[in-house]
Amino acid sequence: MPVEHLASVNEPQTTVPVEKFGSPGTPGELHFVAQIPGETRSDYARLGDTSERRFAVSALLSKIPLPADRISASFTAEDGGSYLLKPATASEVRVATPWGKFSLKPNAAGELALIEFGCLATSVGQARQNLLRAVLPFLDHAAYMTRSPVVISSIRIDDQKNTCTTLFYTNPFRKQIPGSTDLLFNEMSPVYAMYREALNSNSEFHKFLCYYKILEGLLGPLRANAMKIIKGRGLAIRVPRTVVPDLAELPPAHRGHVGKPIKKFFDDVLTPRYRNAVAHFMTDEGGVLHAGRPEHLDEYAGVILLCELCVREVVSGHESLLKAIAEAT
Repeated sequence: MPVEHLASVNEPQTTVPVEKFGSPGTPGELHFVAQIPGETRSDYARLGDTSERRFAVSALLSKIPLPADRISASFTAEDGGSYLLKPATASEVRVATPWGKFSLKPNAAGELALIEFGCLATSVGQARQNLLRAVLPFLDHAAYMTRSPVVISSIRIDDQKNTCTTLFYTNPFRKQIPGSTDLLFNEMSPVYAMYREALNSNSEFHKFLCYYKILEGLLGPLRANAMKIIKGRGLAIRVPRTVVPDLAELPPAHRGHVGKPIKKFFDDVLTPRYRNAVAHFMTDEGGVLHAGRPEHLDEYAGVILLCELCVREVVSGHESLLKAIAEAT
């Protein structure tokens, strides 16, 4: 996706309208480029540097999976927290991995709250991948050993050569007045519950399964039940055609699905490529779906927005269908 310029400021903070951020609950990325006297390269050239260089990476841990209303790239250990405690005799925890060493720093309560990691990479994206490859196995095992969740709420990456900082975070939700509840259908209650479950989840895999099950129900048995009622009562109701909707935020890899029937996208893409792996632990190619590998995390994170858009399209169509049935009887 193209980089959009949001603001130029002389202070370490600014206010950006929430509408400027991406779809609520989706991964976000902000770049901060320091303006240095004598620098002749453009901001975009500095951000697009492909030379190998050193990055300083920090990851904030949290007990709360949902995104915060305030987005900050200047977080410290005091802004984070976890259920993991540092040993009483240590000031921090240091871990050596094949991807490099990282340290976990505590907050004032002794909770491990901030991860610091350094690496050589050719891009911000590669530095983020290196961080996740190094820390996720440790965090995964720590979650198992302590029976407690461990959430990475945001990641800050400092490009020391180009004096740029990139923040990976989750786009905030919007404050809104709920819509009309004049007509609620009992048949849709499980759908709304599953949708809320997806929004409340911090797991891309769980979100995907929630959205998939909604599509499976609305494109299958719930649609069939509505059609049975229409046919049984002899109603002249046209079933709405649902196609994959468009949105500027969609990654280029998914834009080819726009305008095509959602049922085809569900059958040909979501089921064989995503659902089978996350439901059965094994991919169709015989490999293991690894929830701790950044490439697998990113693959599911990349399709979540399109899944949600399809869900909302199919839900809207089914609501219209139920409303037409109610009005005709």
